[in-house]
Amino acid sequence: MPLQAGAQLTEVAFHFNVQVKVGYACRLLRKAHAQGSSIFVLAEPDMINELEAALWTLTPDSFVPHCLSDAPPYVTARTPILIGSSLPDEQHASMLLNLQREWIEGWDRFEKVFEVVTLDDSDRQAARDRLRRYRVQGADPVWHEIKPT
Repeated sequence: MPLQAGAQLTEVAFHFNVQVKVGYACRLLRKAHAQGSSIFVLAEPDMINELEAALWTLTPDSFVPHCLSDAPPYVTARTPILIGSSLPDEQHASMLLNLQREWIEGWDRFEKVFEVVTLDDSDRQAARDRLRRYRVQGADPVWHEIKPT
């Protein structure tokens, strides 16, 4: 459904040519945390453990506070970064980091959405499909070409 007149537009940013999705996600999360942002990370179930382990093993001076979205409410209420495989019913974060390939219903509840896309052909095709759907729904996504490091 296209956005209604006067509705707040969600900013959508695609980050293309990412070599390692989890590593790049850690960098984005560290930056978001440093800026005082709250963010929900939407990831495939098998990627959640990998992401959580990577966040715990960043350099000792760069702890990024996070928890799983099914943690007790008293924990999630105090944690700026939540990680889950589906969007929560209650809005906690202002930003969404999507690491999944599927379309996300409810993306427009967030102020900003980050889409992370690797060099994998199937990942790129799924991202193109999501890009078209964002446009149909009234968003004007921007994209950033990530240079190899």
